[in-house]
Amino acid sequence: MRVYLVVIKHALDMFIRRRKIKPKHVRAVNKLMISFEGDLIRDQRLLKNYMKGPRPSVPKQVNQIVDAFVQVRHLKEEDDFYLEVAKAWVKDRAKIPHLVSLASYISFLTLWLGLLLIMYFAERVSGVPFFLFLFGFIFLPIIGLLSALLGRGWRKAILAILNLSNIVISGMILIQ
Repeated sequence: MRVYLVVIKHALDMFIRRRKIKPKHVRAVNKLMISFEGDLIRDQRLLKNYMKGPRPSVPKQVNQIVDAFVQVRHLKEEDDFYLEVAKAWVKDRAKIPHLVSLASYISFLTLWLGLLLIMYFAERVSGVPFFLFLFGFIFLPIIGLLSALLGRGWRKAILAILNLSNIVISGMILIQ
């Protein structure tokens, strides 16, 4: 169930992220959110007036759907009510790629400074630390760049440039 909701949330984010949503996608989103609404009301996790139900939601994803219905309940008379519920449900997904990219950038810089400190006190690095540094220098910038490209807005460009610079730096370090 949890994996299903994560996949559905990602697909909804892909549909909603577009500037102009196609009518067939709006119908699909409406149909999906109506089925979620029916399931939540039947399981008593959501009341018919879009308030939280008497039965608490245990999975985080289900709780997020209930919160989305509660958050936009004032729009229940609108034609695009279910689309607004879907938008409220997926609104925080845009932050995750930015955080992953920033963490990758900071981890790379920390790894690089660690390598500089180790090289200052020791002549060479070998064994397990060598493979950890090698793994970090190869994969951290790539993970950071890919996650930056999944983000939105002006942060996407800045994080992509920072992680591209990390790729160049790691290439220079590995060539030495």
